Amino acid sequence: MNNISNRKPAGMKWESWVDRALREAEERGDFKPAKGGKIKGLDKPYDPDWWLKDLIEREDLHAINSEGLELRRYVYAEIERIKSIKDRERIRQSLEKLNDYIRQENLKIIEGPASNITPVDVDHFLETID
Repeated sequence: MNNISNRKPAGMKWESWVDRALREAEERGDFKPAKGGKIKGLDKPYDPDWWLKDLIEREDLHAINSEGLELRRYVYAEIERIKSIKDRERIRQSLEKLNDYIRQENLKIIEGPASNITPVDVDHFLETID
C-alpha cells in the first residue's frame, strides 16, 4: 500500500509525485477530493460578523424578528445615514435625536432578546469623522 509519506523518487517533479499520490489514494478510496470552486467571501474586506451573516443567509433566518433586532437594524441604518451628513451641527442634532429614540425603545422592549444598544457618544462620533 502506497502512502503519501513515502519519499519522492529522484528525478520526479514534486507536483507529479503529489498528483500521483493523490490519484492513487482516491483510487483506493482513502479520500474524495473536494468538488468546489472559489471560496465565498475572499474578495470582500474582513467582517468580524461574517459567520453570523453567513448563518442568517444559509439558514434563511431573515424572518426572525424581535424588537431588539429591529432596534439594532434601525440604529445601524440611521448611523450610516448620519455619516453622510456634512454639517457638524446637523450631525449632532441627528445623533441626539437618535439617542433619545434608543433610550425610549430600550425601555419598551419586553419580548425577545434584550437590547444592548446604547446611546451614541456624540463627541467621540464627531472626532472619528474628522
